[in-house]
Amino acid sequence: MKLKLIKLKIVQQRVLIAFASVILIVGLTIISVQFAQGYRFNFKHKQVELTGLLVVKSKPPAAQLFLNNKLTGATDTSLSLPKGSYTIKITKPGYQIWQKELPIDKGLVTQVEARLWPISPDLSKITYAGAIKPVLSPLRNEIAFVLPDSEAVIDWQLDPGLYILDLSTQGFLNKKEVRLIAKNTQKVKFHEVISLE
Repeated sequence: MKLKLIKLKIVQQRVLIAFASVILIVGLTIISVQFAQGYRFNFKHKQVELTGLLVVKSKPPAAQLFLNNKLTGATDTSLSLPKGSYTIKITKPGYQIWQKELPIDKGLVTQVEARLWPISPDLSKITYAGAIKPVLSPLRNEIAFVLPDSEAVIDWQLDPGLYILDLSTQGFLNKKEVRLIAKNTQKVKFHEVISLE
């Protein structure tokens, strides 16, 4: 009789544990689904609110993210925000500022993919290729330079000669336009010229 009571208590405990586990799993699932839908607990007002999700990405990554002129972190992040209109500003040193006014709605995802454009021209190709004798035009909108016969010029798949870098145009993906004006010949080698002025 005593053994039957012990077995009955063990069965009751197992049923109670299984029932509590099911209730815990269902409760955590409901909370997870509500959290994924944008519900957040507002500690200031001590209530649950439905928020919107702001997903911010940038190229190049890891730029500063400002919401309503307050630094809130870096890009490539997600933020849960109350419904409203927000000024989103993305900055990175050496790049133009990206700014936009966006509405955030309850329960919706607002995605931002900002492309930041460099402020300065990309001179790495001509710098690493060994550009010499640069001369700025009187209007300051072009640079003339010479690329000599060198391994670097061959590695960058450029021809030795006289080039113009147009600083006023915006080429594809903000690349400044570099034009070959004249190639080196057997008789004329521009790197041997004393000056381009």
